[in-house]
Amino acid sequence: MRKIILFVFLVIGFFPVCNLQAKELYVMSKHTEGFLFFIYPQKVPAGKDALAKKDLMVDFTYLTSKDSITLTATYTASQLFPASEVTLLIHGKDSYSFPVEVIYRDKKKNKWRHRVWFTIPYTLFEEAYQSPDPYQISFTDEGRSLRYSYSRSSWNRMKAKMNEIIQVIRLNK
Repeated sequence: MRKIILFVFLVIGFFPVCNLQAKELYVMSKHTEGFLFFIYPQKVPAGKDALAKKDLMVDFTYLTSKDSITLTATYTASQLFPASEVTLLIHGKDSYSFPVEVIYRDKKKNKWRHRVWFTIPYTLFEEAYQSPDPYQISFTDEGRSLRYSYSRSSWNRMKAKMNEIIQVIRLNK
């Protein structure tokens, strides 16, 4: 697992991210256990929550021999917000919660930046991008939540791009 994480950080350093088309949203490489897919950081808009100071940035790492996908996310809040879990709301009604592992937290001026990772079943990742409705990601800390979700128009564009990647993954399993 450490080799995979090291590879992901190297990939981030060598591939700049700017105005990417669907085929440039990810990198795929052959790994001893299958194909490794890294989907570059994607912006998920912040809700109307006063705590959220920036949009969520989330990237995805998937090894085809595994049945789960790792999401690494950065969220920025107006105060320290040590989330203990993340909840995905799919189809506007199906709720799934997962524990969050902290990578780091730091304070810049009056904002706290939090970098975390969590793992979800790969089938849930696919299901989220099959839904006609945008999913919602919520980070929870002692009853408080930071919520992020796409607008309908941005969701349709993102869903189309991610479904192209899902098709490539299916072809290489």
